[in-house]
Amino acid sequence: MTVKQGVKYGGVAMACIVLLAFVIAAYGVNRIRLGGPLHHENQQVSDFVSDILPPSEYVLEPYLEATLLLNDPATASVHIDRLARLEKDYLAEEKHWTDSDLDAELKAQMVNQSAASAHEFWREVDGKFAPAARAGDHDGMLASYARLSTIYTTHRTQIDSLVALAQKKQHDISDTSATIIAIVASVLGLMALAILGIIGFAINVLQRFVISPIDVIAGHLGRMTQGDFTVTIAEPQGENEITAIQSAAIAFRDAGITKLARDEQQNFVVKELADGLNALAQGDLSRQLQRPFAPSYEDLRRTFNETVVRLSELLVDVSASAERVATGAKEIRQASDDLAKRNENQASKVESASNAVTQIATMVTQTADNAASVQRSIAGTHGEASDGGKVVRQATEAMAAIERSAQEISQIIGVIDGIAFQTNLLALNAGVEAARAGDAGRGFAVVANEVRGLALRSAEAATDIKKLITKSSEQVGSGVSLVAETGQLLEQIVTSVGEISTRVTEIAASTQQQASRLNEVSAGMKEMDRMTQQNAAMVEQSAAAAHSLDSESTELGTMVGQFRVRPARPATPAKPRTQPATPPQRPKLVANATFAPAGADTGGWDEF
Repeated sequence: MTVKQGVKYGGVAMACIVLLAFVIAAYGVNRIRLGGPLHHENQQVSDFVSDILPPSEYVLEPYLEATLLLNDPATASVHIDRLARLEKDYLAEEKHWTDSDLDAELKAQMVNQSAASAHEFWREVDGKFAPAARAGDHDGMLASYARLSTIYTTHRTQIDSLVALAQKKQHDISDTSATIIAIVASVLGLMALAILGIIGFAINVLQRFVISPIDVIAGHLGRMTQGDFTVTIAEPQGENEITAIQSAAIAFRDAGITKLARDEQQNFVVKELADGLNALAQGDLSRQLQRPFAPSYEDLRRTFNETVVRLSELLVDVSASAERVATGAKEIRQASDDLAKRNENQASKVESASNAVTQIATMVTQTADNAASVQRSIAGTHGEASDGGKVVRQATEAMAAIERSAQEISQIIGVIDGIAFQTNLLALNAGVEAARAGDAGRGFAVVANEVRGLALRSAEAATDIKKLITKSSEQVGSGVSLVAETGQLLEQIVTSVGEISTRVTEIAASTQQQASRLNEVSAGMKEMDRMTQQNAAMVEQSAAAAHSLDSESTELGTMVGQFRVRPARPATPAKPRTQPATPPQRPKLVANATFAPAGADTGGWDEF
């Protein structure tokens, strides 16, 4: 039987006992309560006693009226009317008690004794005494009064006997009430003892089968809450709440033992991972978790080792890319230095050409002013024109060389742009891997962001250089066109000077026109000189950007060199300096696309 069932049955039993005690108490109280059967019976006896006493059942008052009538015949009518009223009241009360549920013995004694003598008294009054009083027969009244006295004496004796019987009945009723109260009190006392016994038995049962086992289980649970799972718990017997608690305690103990084992495994895993992450934070990417974990944590160890390997390979690729960037930056720096020198030479030559054209204009003006001396100076002018043609041709060749250098610089800038884009992709993939590594990849994420920032700055610098080179190429092309036009004009001058000997007469007319054209050529040469100076300034800016790119690539190599990585495959050799004129097509960033460095194993890269 379970504790719940025992409590239920015990409660029902106690409820039945209490209900039975209540019924008995209610019965006793109902019997003796005010208005109850005993009280009603006692009240009837009391009322009867009061009634048999004068008036109404006791004929003492009628006998007194008869005596008064005998002594005062003058008031006969008054006393006769009062006797009639008393007789009527007597008969009414007699009928009331005859029809009531009065005690049978009292009722029988009343009917057979006091009532019989009372009827005899009233027959004497109505038959003899009252008629004699009306007739004024005093002797008849005396004779009737003597009989009334005899009847009254008998009736009084009967009334005294009836009152004694009624009092005896009241005593009996009182004794019955006391007996009932004693019985009810005894029964209630026995029931109280029974209830106390049941309560004591229930307390004993609860102490033995509920409180003591619960106390033991509570002690075990207290030890287990303090981490001691070596407690011995008795196997549950039967099926009740206590055995259910014992089963739960056993399950709790087993779960605690299992948890301790798991905690020990987890602590080992946490320590190993902490050591590995600490080494990773210090830049040591060659650290591997060699000791095997529990089966549930083995995937974590394998994932950590794979992540370290992937990071190591990625840094090796980044280092190789940094070396390639450094190599390209050095080549760009050298090319920029060479281009700056060539631009300086070109500017010097263009300035010389401009001075020569100015001199020619001056000489032509002098020729117009000194037409007489043209023939003498024609030979010198022809030579100077020839020199001017050579200088223009040299300037044209120099500008063509500048244009070719600008094309080569554009190709180099395209290579730098491609390298910066690949570096940006590598940094982006490294950032994704670092984000997936969580807290362990924060340090590498910082490095990846720095690499990405360098790549972006390199791409921006390369773009700026490309724009400057493109603008310089356009200006150089314009300068080439102007120089070519100047060469054509000088060739015409040489031809004209050759014909001067036969057209001296025409010199005066055409000299002014030639002077005007030479002034225009001089202005064009000055503009070309100014543009050449601007090209030289832009080339110097390109050289400064190349030097900055070289410094950045060196800094990138220094940062990557802070990591110790596992030996990996040989780095991809740097691409040759010569590249196609068309820059490499940038791949479009598409969701879920996979990117990897050239020549790398794409199996170690995750999609992003």
